[in-house]
Amino acid sequence: MNLKKKVIKNKENDYEKMGGAVEAMRNVVRQFRLGNLPSPEFSLDDLEDYCRHLMDIQEDNGTWTVAARPEQLAEDELVEFVAYPTFIALGALVMIEEFLPDRECPGKEEVLSKGFSAIRLEGYGEDSLFQIIEMILIFIEAGVPPWLKSRRDEPGYNNTALKLISFRDKLQSRLDAGDTILPFGGDYRPIFELVVSGLSVL
Repeated sequence: MNLKKKVIKNKENDYEKMGGAVEAMRNVVRQFRLGNLPSPEFSLDDLEDYCRHLMDIQEDNGTWTVAARPEQLAEDELVEFVAYPTFIALGALVMIEEFLPDRECPGKEEVLSKGFSAIRLEGYGEDSLFQIIEMILIFIEAGVPPWLKSRRDEPGYNNTALKLISFRDKLQSRLDAGDTILPFGGDYRPIFELVVSGLSVL
């Protein structure tokens, strides 16, 4: 298990390296969910450091990115190299809080609130439903929906919960209508059902 303890932004906006950085972020969440963290090579102290690192590299607009110059990215590239890292970083911070409640990262609540306020589930261009589903599945894997439910009285978090509820209801309507074939082919009914189930706690 070779986990990266820092998110490395690529100075040249090299797509292959940026994709590797996103996958490295995702792997931390994945190993958390599998129960492999903390571990001898990724200790409690390392997780604290990772928490502070994610906080330090949050962009001014509340997002996270693996690109040194995100303003140069095309619309579809923003999904992969800004939106995905944002969902993953938020998921990781939520999991760190859930699994290590006694470990403090001062200022984390402000970072989380700012990050969740930056979440978008639209505006990613045509045929972006698959990418949005992928992002929501990251939240589900990280245990974000029940975490958000516990904070429904806080405006920043409640707004994100409402966005997820609206998206869940749209998927349910498509399930009810049998409209589960995406434009590029394939029946996504099982994936739709997985997302609806994962968001049902909200």
